[in-house]
Amino acid sequence: MTHDRPKRDALVWSSVGVALLALMLGLPLLLFAWISHVKLGFVSWSYYLPYEEFFAAFASGSLHKIYDAPLAAVNVTSGFVIANMYTYTLGHTLATAVLAVLLVLLARSYSAVRSGARGTGATFGGTTASVCAVTAASSSTALAGCCGAGIGGGMIALAGFGTIAGAWLNHVAIWAQLALIVLFGALLWRMRGARRAPSDAVPAASAASLAYGNQALTLGPRT
Repeated sequence: MTHDRPKRDALVWSSVGVALLALMLGLPLLLFAWISHVKLGFVSWSYYLPYEEFFAAFASGSLHKIYDAPLAAVNVTSGFVIANMYTYTLGHTLATAVLAVLLVLLARSYSAVRSGARGTGATFGGTTASVCAVTAASSSTALAGCCGAGIGGGMIALAGFGTIAGAWLNHVAIWAQLALIVLFGALLWRMRGARRAPSDAVPAASAASLAYGNQALTLGPRT
């Protein structure tokens, strides 16, 4: 049973990671659809895979265009005069996946360091909520008219913050998402280094004690 525990823990944390990734990828789309329903009173789903735009972004050689390369586009108001488009882009999807993995690894390391401590679940829940908010704000959403012209930051603009504020906050949230990746990566590296430090110090202390004991035996009084 003892040997099965690491495998069981790995399976549990892997399941948590998959569920968290699904939440972080699906919740912004559902939130966008809900806001569209509240503001416009209309929701109808359709999607397409813009593979031509995807390959064109890579052919351009621009990092900005590659980051924004579309994987799938979902219209939550299909048939309406305004197309509320939610696009899964390459950069945002990868950044979201990395954040989900880092969150799970941080939660696992934190629970191992502070086993049984209070507030672990609340800390993880609060951090996850904050990351989900940044993920939703940085997602690629647009409000497009019948002729194709549209505005970025559609989710924020549709929520009532205005088109200029929506585009600006969307841009800021993209950089905030990347900053969170760097921050969580640094925290994980520091926590894992702190966990290894005591284990490295024990053999050194044992070796020093053994050397001191051997020296005491060697330099002891002769009879």
